[in-house]
Amino acid sequence: MDPFRCLRVSQLLLDYQLHIAGEFEPAVQRIVVDATLTAFSRVVDQALERQVDCVLIDGECFDPENPGLRGPAALIRGLNRLAERGIAVIIDAPPKIWSAWPAGLRWPPYAHRLGLGLETSVPITRDGRYLGTVSGDSQDDWHTTWQVSLPDEAGATGAFQLSESAGPLTGLNPQHTGPHGCQYIEVHPEWGVQTTFLPQAPVRWERYCAQLSPEMSRDDLLQDLATQLECSPRSDGEQVRLVTWVFSGDHPLLDRLTADRPRQDFLDDLALLDPLPGVTVHTHAMRIRRVSHKERQVTPMEDLAAEFLDRLQNRLSSPEAAWRACLANSELTGNPWEVKLDSLYGDCDADDLACDARRLAGQWFAADEDLSS
Repeated sequence: MDPFRCLRVSQLLLDYQLHIAGEFEPAVQRIVVDATLTAFSRVVDQALERQVDCVLIDGECFDPENPGLRGPAALIRGLNRLAERGIAVIIDAPPKIWSAWPAGLRWPPYAHRLGLGLETSVPITRDGRYLGTVSGDSQDDWHTTWQVSLPDEAGATGAFQLSESAGPLTGLNPQHTGPHGCQYIEVHPEWGVQTTFLPQAPVRWERYCAQLSPEMSRDDLLQDLATQLECSPRSDGEQVRLVTWVFSGDHPLLDRLTADRPRQDFLDDLALLDPLPGVTVHTHAMRIRRVSHKERQVTPMEDLAAEFLDRLQNRLSSPEAAWRACLANSELTGNPWEVKLDSLYGDCDADDLACDARRLAGQWFAADEDLSS
């Protein structure tokens, strides 16, 4: 008995364009601007090549508050390509997506929408043969629990819950590091669910750190960065890598890198080393963490300070989750504040904020001890 085969993809956001600092060559600029469109087109290619039984899409396909047609039109193009081969597409998206659907865009055949007032489950057939039934349960606008019910050779039906989403199809901000793409899933009545991650995004965010020792030269730092890039794995289809560099230490070179011209000369020399052949490496941000000898020696011994720093360390063990929790508990909820806060989150760096919080906490208690002594 052949397994039930499907692709799962989340958070298409087809109308979203990456916000990148700096300038690109026109060809590279086009890759960045069309990153979400290219990634979705590649997902459709994978579905056709692998002859899957269906494609599962969850999350926001486009921004419902964006009046443009880029997102909805791209979605329809992909659905039509799949419909030509009789491949079903099942979409579990927030209701606001459908209330913002542009008038005049026809919904293609073989495409199904789950939700209140829509379908709750979709039977999948191929050449008149029943393959299984797919259902989805939305946890929120970002997460869907998918379930596939399959008949076995004895005629009984077994239900299989699919694995968690691999995240958004395309990394949308510097926090979304690493490869992004879709999941190829095979479900078999006997051996269950097997999931394979397939990188699809042409643009990838990454973050690298370098600790500058006193004896390190400019060329040493260049070679260190190039080595980090060379040793990092490349994703299939990766064309542009957007990098955040984090430099720390107490070195005169850090002062020079804060100036525009020396920093650009440094990055130009790094590009000449061509550490990732065939991939354009673009520095999105360069962050300097100055760690002086005096700051490294700050060790508050007072009980209250030690307890505070211990709690802070536990709270910031996962900086991104901690910041997300702060935003979720903020009184500034709902549009437009929610959009603004989320945009701010994407432009900032959770690890940097956590590092500053730890450093400033230590300095504050140390200063308080000096004043009280």
